[in-house]
Amino acid sequence: MKAAASIAFAAVATATPMGDFEHEFIKFVAQHNRRYATKEEYLARYAEFERNHAFITEWNKKGEHTVAHNHMSDWTREEYRQLLGYKPEYKTEAVEFESYENITVPKSIDWRKEGAVTAVKDQGQCGSCWTFSSTGSLEGRHFQKTGVLTSFSEQQLVDCCNNGVGECYMSQGCQGGVMDEALTYTQKFDLMTESDYPYTAQNGSCQYAGAGSGAGYKNAKKADIAYNNVNAFKASIAQGPTSIAIEADQMAFQFYAGGVLKSGCGQQLDHGVLAVGYGVEAGVPYTLVKNSWAAKWGDHGYIKLEQDNDTCGHLNQPVRPI
Repeated sequence: MKAAASIAFAAVATATPMGDFEHEFIKFVAQHNRRYATKEEYLARYAEFERNHAFITEWNKKGEHTVAHNHMSDWTREEYRQLLGYKPEYKTEAVEFESYENITVPKSIDWRKEGAVTAVKDQGQCGSCWTFSSTGSLEGRHFQKTGVLTSFSEQQLVDCCNNGVGECYMSQGCQGGVMDEALTYTQKFDLMTESDYPYTAQNGSCQYAGAGSGAGYKNAKKADIAYNNVNAFKASIAQGPTSIAIEADQMAFQFYAGGVLKSGCGQQLDHGVLAVGYGVEAGVPYTLVKNSWAAKWGDHGYIKLEQDNDTCGHLNQPVRPI
């Protein structure tokens, strides 16, 4: 099937003047089994690929983290930004921040090795990143309490944590939301399992079945972690996977493929992810982050962010269930 697609698009390309990266695009089309309805769409997608290919080529000359083509290489910027659904919070002085001042933290930790992290998930073309960040921290906390790793329902949060329900005032399903609100919601309502309330990658009506449904979980409370505080941040992760927000709208993040990302993104928070560990690589302290764009993105679904410089703003709004 891929070979047939490649041949078909090669014929279009041969009949149409293209740029320097035509052969790379043909390989991309075959690898990802792309189907474009018209020649115009094909050329428009090629233009996006060409722009991204030029960026990837130039970035990798810098000798920093590696970037590479992925399934988003022919997307428009608008299509990519649909994934970025975190709504930055402006917390008042009334919020009690946890600084963990008297806690000694280990030099490194990886909660995947402890069995507290589910497989990388895929949010699809829905700005529900905030729900995946939230379920990830709750899955980790539930594992710590029970010894059982359970995949929780993002779709319940998409459908039910919005429009003022469960104190979810900013959250609007696929149009974005807030991890703080999701964790507050799960203090009031059991979070159902993935199998009992499966993900659809679109807004739906709330199907919450009530307390005790399935193998649901109700969170006791949450902790807002002191912002831009490396020690408090590491102490939080040492106690369990922690929900964080980052800026992810830049190409250095979109095409990340390996290494420690130290530059190329800012502090305008727009994406919810999960901190599952930290460590040091080649002398650079990093935070290990689980994304929700499937294992085909990044380093098998993960990225390492330089910690000390607050890369991508990941130290600014951490929160975790306790």
